[in-house]
Amino acid sequence: MNLTTGRGVHEGFGVATHTGKFVTRAEVWVDTAGHNYGVGTCIAANGDETFWQSGFSQ
Repeated sequence: MNLTTGRGVHEGFGVATHTGKFVTRAEVWVDTAGHNYGVGTCIAANGDETFWQSGFSQ
């Protein structure tokens, strides 16, 4: 996380009930009001991908 810009990258891996083994990568940031946002991808061992976003209002 870059504390000056409020932006960073999250990378991880694990095992989940429905996907089995997976890796994940996301770009995350915090706005000037302190709200957290993220956009990422989770890739299962069989190649299935799940795209997600959080912190956005409709």
